[in-house]
Amino acid sequence: MTFDTSYTITAIIAVIALLSPVITTLINNHHLSVIKKLDYSQENHRELVLHKRKLLENYLLAVGALSVVPVTDEKITNFSDMGERLNEFTQAYYLILPYIPAKEHNYFAEYSSETCKMDFSADSYNKLASLLGKHILPTIRAEIDKL
Repeated sequence: MTFDTSYTITAIIAVIALLSPVITTLINNHHLSVIKKLDYSQENHRELVLHKRKLLENYLLAVGALSVVPVTDEKITNFSDMGERLNEFTQAYYLILPYIPAKEHNYFAEYSSETCKMDFSADSYNKLASLLGKHILPTIRAEIDKL
């Protein structure tokens, strides 16, 4: 039995021509699947970063809103919305708590409890300023830099 090389080559080319589109489609589908997973992962990460940044910014806004309260003789003057401000501050505090490193939780808790006492003495002010400057702002800055 003899093989004609022209028929053999033609048969090989025909088989390759039939298999080539199937193999190309499989490779393309796999590549698209990998790209879709990467896009989904990137979108989730982006949403998490934006969410975390918004929570941290809202916390700082709430701290700032409480910091501009006019006080005369250690008493609040001219602010009827103090309860609402404290409520926003407390909500912002609890929302950022999961994103704050565990070693800093005590400082945030102390700042929150000291703020909610509504003690406007010089000692309280100095304590709050110290906590804010030494622990809270550097922690928030570090968390934002991680993003």
